[in-house]
Amino acid sequence: MSAAGEAGGHAAARPVWGEVDLGAITANIALIRARAGRPVRILAPIKADAYGHGAVPVARHLEARGVDGLATANIDDAIAVRTAGVELPILLYASALPEGLGHVVAQGLTPTVVDADGVRALAEAAAGRSAPVPVHLKVDAGLGRLGVRLDEAAALARRIDAAPGLDVEGIYTHLPFTSDADAAWSARRLEAFAAVVRAIEAERGRPIRFAQGAASSLLAAGSPDGLTTVAPGHLVFGLSPIAELDAATLGFAPALRAVRARLIHVGER
Repeated sequence: MSAAGEAGGHAAARPVWGEVDLGAITANIALIRARAGRPVRILAPIKADAYGHGAVPVARHLEARGVDGLATANIDDAIAVRTAGVELPILLYASALPEGLGHVVAQGLTPTVVDADGVRALAEAAAGRSAPVPVHLKVDAGLGRLGVRLDEAAALARRIDAAPGLDVEGIYTHLPFTSDADAAWSARRLEAFAAVVRAIEAERGRPIRFAQGAASSLLAAGSPDGLTTVAPGHLVFGLSPIAELDAATLGFAPALRAVRARLIHVGER
């Protein structure tokens, strides 16, 4: 995939481009499935314009490769991908105010909720719809990022299920680490999160379709969680999330082959 070679237009106005190997992404997805060690759903993050690789072309390729959904915190990227015809579920990470969640739903995107205000706003947005609005619940399992506290997650899940027109389709947390020293802490918090997910599922009497705690760092470290879903960002593109680890040593291939530019000026003295 390349943006090079056009004689005029946008390519001439910004004569720099990256060359992306979509075949590497295909191989990396297969390796992620193998490292998970069990059948899993893949909710592939396309944050920051797919980590700089191009959200729309990458999303199209991931859809063709059979991933189960996409995720980003940037609603503009999400709308661009949806407008381009990608039909996969697209999760919008927790980034919208409660009064903006109706707009998220109207754009055909899956909203995240972290509190009761978000649940109320989504219940209003769901009124009159023919099918329940799928909702993902973001949990703070100890990192200190935006999300409902681990010990309050079950109550908020109960509130979502009780609201008319809403359904808990997903529950997720984020436990990244960049060094081996932090890996043990993340693994412990992942275990605590997985226990809460199992308790919520037992109370509901049915599974949560997208239950996800493992992203690239935990997958690279080989930390199992038994949940249904993984959300690898870095590894999809052959990037390492851990400072001491080269992704290539695990078999992941870099998707970015080169960054190129056209010469725009030669000066003479």
